[in-house]
Amino acid sequence: MELRQLTYFIRIVESGSFSRAAIELQVAQPALSRQIKRLEEELGTPLLYRNGRGVSLTRAGEILMASSSEVIGKLEATAREIAEAGDRLSGSAVVGLPPTVGRVLAIPLAALFRDHFPAVKLQIVEGFSGNVLEWLSTGRVDVGVLYSDPGANLMVAEPLVEEELLLIGPPAAGADTRAMPPAGLPIPFRTMGELPLILPSRPHGLRRLIDAMAIGIGQPLNVVMEVDSLHTMLELVRSRLGYTVLPLASIMREPGEAFSTWTISEPNCTRTLYVATAAQRSTGIAKRELARIVRRQIMEIATQGLWRAL
Repeated sequence: MELRQLTYFIRIVESGSFSRAAIELQVAQPALSRQIKRLEEELGTPLLYRNGRGVSLTRAGEILMASSSEVIGKLEATAREIAEAGDRLSGSAVVGLPPTVGRVLAIPLAALFRDHFPAVKLQIVEGFSGNVLEWLSTGRVDVGVLYSDPGANLMVAEPLVEEELLLIGPPAAGADTRAMPPAGLPIPFRTMGELPLILPSRPHGLRRLIDAMAIGIGQPLNVVMEVDSLHTMLELVRSRLGYTVLPLASIMREPGEAFSTWTISEPNCTRTLYVATAAQRSTGIAKRELARIVRRQIMEIATQGLWRAL
């Protein structure tokens, strides 16, 4: 059984006649008929009923048609991968990052990908974890970094590191409450209830986490502003309009004295980073390499103390 014969067979069935298939394939109709006859002889059974209106499938033809399309699809995908795996990997790949992760991961990721795969067009898009999950499910991104397990059969998610969340205040922040410790020391979660907080709106995963912790210990929070922009949130804190809760990664690129920070205790405030791909979507070599490099770079950053490897 030859690939050419399967290709001819599929085109005849899809077009409904030998004559139309011959025109579409730009093959002489007698040559097309000979190839199908050889295929039927090899299989030992007729595949097509020929009639004045065209062709229809025999039972054996139905079985072959059901599997042939899948075989041809896999062979075409393999051919594309082989073409990509030439001297220089080519194509495109898209990664989705939450803004806090993008602050520390985007530059080393882009540099590493450029060095290893200069012919691949890398696109980096930023959005909250929920946005990244949506982009994964719709195919807008190939690889995503998430702050929660998507918990869906359509996703393959691997937990890599744990990230600690900090209370972040303006530079040289004074004690807003008598119980507030100096910057750099742990602050009990209950004490945060007395502070003016600037947090994302409730659909945001970070907000859901903080709200759940507050409910768990019975401590209401004083949320004075809801802001869904990392840059704006930090600027408001810098302007002494309140405090926020973010990972250290969010202020890594800020000047050393730009903010005051406290670790959160009783309970500790952490979340897990996942690298996710869509399980049902076929991926080329470039996209698989992107996932590998994202994992590698996250683990490299973890060795520097920013995250804790799981």
